[in-house]
Amino acid sequence: MKKIISICLLAGMCLGLLAGCGSKGNDSDSGSGEGNKKMVYIAQDMNDPFASWLANSVKAVGGENGYDVSIMDGQADGAKLVEMLENAKNTSPDIIVMQPNPDAQVLRTIQDIQKNEIPVIVVNLPLPEDPEAVPTVICDDYTLGYSIAQEAAENLKENANVVILNGIPGMSVTSERRRGFQEGLLDAREDVTLLDELDANFNKDEAMDAMDDWLQKFDQIDGVICASDGMALGAIESYKSNNKDFSGVQFYGIDGLAEGCLSIQAGEEKATVLQDAMTMAEETIKMADGIMDGSITDCPTVTIDAKVINEDNIEEMIEFHKKNGLIE
Repeated sequence: MKKIISICLLAGMCLGLLAGCGSKGNDSDSGSGEGNKKMVYIAQDMNDPFASWLANSVKAVGGENGYDVSIMDGQADGAKLVEMLENAKNTSPDIIVMQPNPDAQVLRTIQDIQKNEIPVIVVNLPLPEDPEAVPTVICDDYTLGYSIAQEAAENLKENANVVILNGIPGMSVTSERRRGFQEGLLDAREDVTLLDELDANFNKDEAMDAMDDWLQKFDQIDGVICASDGMALGAIESYKSNNKDFSGVQFYGIDGLAEGCLSIQAGEEKATVLQDAMTMAEETIKMADGIMDGSITDCPTVTIDAKVINEDNIEEMIEFHKKNGLIE
């Protein structure tokens, strides 16, 4: 279906790309304030810790580079995301940056916006309908999943029993991280047994509920592999609320959140993988600048590096989050 949609929309996209991927530049009189350029940022869900970190990072970096950034919250609702794209267009910004929702059919809306000579950048997650349709800044999700799985493979004891907490079903971020778990841990360590896996939708409370059930069902769990730090922290909270000893359990997450790093420092979460929201924001603003000045006229994808965080480099990461104002 994705291929069919892409083929059907190709002609329209070709007409729109001149306006969409990067022809807004050279309009030095546009913007707001004292010559600042006007950017609308649409977050997938500001209740999600990483989405909030990313949105605030774009606002901060954008502000340092001459952009007035307004943040809109899609509230994890595909229909609302489309509505917010329309609302953003009506404010006549110089550029729109969005973190897409897997349920949103936004490509046609983006093409309409491009016809109004308003460029759009996608950040953190590729556009579901066509990942190459707009300029994109991401951290590869397979690499994130594989990296943390490798870390688990190196540290879990022989014949370990593990459970997996996945993200939102149907999202490429979920399937790609899960593929990384498979190849980095389960295929690499044949002695490791996967007891069960559940979709917890990147939600801490849902992760707690899933872990509550597992603690009743299984006598021995040695590792909890999670597609986000929020879910890893939820699993840890479950052990605490059930008065269970988790000193021998290894919890692995993804995102490198400040809360996750503090948990590693406290000896609870074993490791996480950083997808650096600040670097992602910097690359997004750099891409916006290129579009605005006309040096970017196609639809590139920029991929930032992933970084494993564990006890060996945790103090460095604590300082990183302190510098960015996320840890006091």
